[in-house]
Amino acid sequence: ATVMEVYNAAWERNWGFVPMTHAEFEHMAKEFKPVVDPELVLIAETTGGEPIGFALVMPDFNQALRRIPSGRLFPFGLFKFLWHRRKIRTMRFLTLGLKPGWQSSGIGAALYYRVFQVGKAKGYTGCEAGWMLEDNDRMLNGLEKVGFQVYKTYRVYERPL
Repeated sequence: ATVMEVYNAAWERNWGFVPMTHAEFEHMAKEFKPVVDPELVLIAETTGGEPIGFALVMPDFNQALRRIPSGRLFPFGLFKFLWHRRKIRTMRFLTLGLKPGWQSSGIGAALYYRVFQVGKAKGYTGCEAGWMLEDNDRMLNGLEKVGFQVYKTYRVYERPL
């Protein structure tokens, strides 16, 4: 519920954003729970305990999944996935969100820094961040300052029919 509140507030001004319902968020949380490392999920709060931001980072499971040529987990792909999962050395920065009013406060940088500290201590050597809006200059600049490089851009175009 804490992350949902921040998520909906943080993305409400983004192009095409539709707030998630409680049921949608609960479903997504159940799907993520088996694969999320709780140490890589951070929540920022004010001194009064109000949630104002969060970061969600996961191991890059694509490294293990690409070792399954058929793309099927059952019956034997699951064993390959579990075997190669142990060798994952990069993370995926899925999302970072801050409530409006806190987005230029430096808390985002603190969340990046803490996630990288935890990741390094856990043996991760790199991180990929995706799904960022091209015009989200604050986030892109912050990531570039800590060493990220833009290597791919996807665009969505709109045209009336």
